[in-house]
Amino acid sequence: MVGGGGKRRPSGVGPQCEKAVEVKKSKSCEADVSGDLRKEVENLYQLSLPEDFYHFWKFCEELDPEKPAGILLMNFLYMLVQMRQRKIV
Repeated sequence: MVGGGGKRRPSGVGPQCEKAVEVKKSKSCEADVSGDLRKEVENLYQLSLPEDFYHFWKFCEELDPEKPAGILLMNFLYMLVQMRQRKIV
C-alpha cells in the first residue's frame, strides 16, 4: 500500500511568508450601466438581478452596441445546446 505517511505541521509552525501580498481592489464592483436599464430590468422581470448580470450586459454592449440583447440571447441559446448535448437538461 502506497500512502503519504507524512505528518502535517501544526498551524503557525514552519516557514511563513514574510511579505504581505497586496490584493488589487476594484474601485467599485458595481457595473457601469444606467439607472434606467436597472429599473427596466427590474420592472420587466419583477426582481433585482445580481450585479454579474449587469457586468455581462456591458460585455454584450461592447460586442454589439446596437443590439446587446441579441448577444445575450445567442449566449443563452448556446448554453442550452451545450447542456442538451451533455444531456444535463
